[in-house]
Amino acid sequence: MSLIYIISLFQITYTRYIGPNFDFSKYHSFEEYENYLESIPQAFPHLAQLQRKKKRKEIKG
Repeated sequence: MSLIYIISLFQITYTRYIGPNFDFSKYHSFEEYENYLESIPQAFPHLAQLQRKKKRKEIKG
């Protein structure tokens, strides 16, 4: 792998999963942060349903 490819993968991962406002003191590991992200739809099921409906409408056109 070239260095440019590795850097671009890091940038994509950083912006998608961590973001510029990531608070490292709040989570002890990336696994805890991933668990937090996965818990959001469970905590707010109505929002998850709205997102699914919105995606269906976008697909149907």
